[in-house]
Amino acid sequence: MEEFEQEQNTETPEEIKQAAIGLINIGQNRTALQKLLTLSRITPEDSEVFYNIGIILEKLKYPEKALDAYLKAIELNPESIDCKFNLASTYSNLKEYEKAVELFEEILSQDSEDTNARFNLAIAQSRLKMTEQAIENFKTVLSQTPEDALAMFYLAYELKEKGETEGAIELYEKAIGLSPQYSWAYFNLASIYYEQKDLKKTVENLEKVIKITPNDIGALKLYANIMFQTNDIKKALELISQAIKYSPVNAELYYLEAKIYLSQNNLASYEKSMKSAIDNAEEGSRFKKVLELELKNHIKK
Repeated sequence: MEEFEQEQNTETPEEIKQAAIGLINIGQNRTALQKLLTLSRITPEDSEVFYNIGIILEKLKYPEKALDAYLKAIELNPESIDCKFNLASTYSNLKEYEKAVELFEEILSQDSEDTNARFNLAIAQSRLKMTEQAIENFKTVLSQTPEDALAMFYLAYELKEKGETEGAIELYEKAIGLSPQYSWAYFNLASIYYEQKDLKKTVENLEKVIKITPNDIGALKLYANIMFQTNDIKKALELISQAIKYSPVNAELYYLEAKIYLSQNNLASYEKSMKSAIDNAEEGSRFKKVLELELKNHIKK
């Protein structure tokens, strides 16, 4: 962490700590970090100093360095739930979910009513495809906080993964009732109804997503696909145009646009959209090669 350190000064440890806290409160995280690193040399047995160093390093987007700080804090204070929680959360952010699960479970062994730890444990278990364990923990969270829309959302997702679609729908709708602006819940409902071939309910939910989040590319693309399938070409092109406005380097959007134009025998627009798709496809990718071959074969005709 040497790159963050500053020269020693004549402030007392308490003055350094208070100055650092004041800087954190006004968002001066890098300067606060310098002061806390100075303090860590003066009072190397103070776990709170390392804990706060970890918090700031996370804010500054240095998660690996934050891990080192939290590990040092726990070494100095092995029973600190706050240190364990932040360390576990950092592991989750770094996709080290097994370590996160171990720490969240340790926290719950100290305090079984820690809803935040249990929720984050369930999230980590979900990432590890530990579906049954995640479901059990999300249900426990909801037994403790019955109006937690986020827990309902994630439980609904796990139930869908397990094949309990009707239970998932019920929970998504309940989450929306508690949080009417929850666009992800509308989108997941739309995805379920699309799988069930209920296009009316799919579109109803996609329209709600787009009303709340006009730049939701997944919703715009799915909606455009449905309009294409149902031969509402004008609406399909409007939706694709809106999606491209928000995501102008998305090759898949241009390809869908090209297919719509081709279905209408609008060859000039088809070729233009295909060229845009090729230009924005990842260099060397299979998708780019497929696009190039399709356009080449089309031109030959």
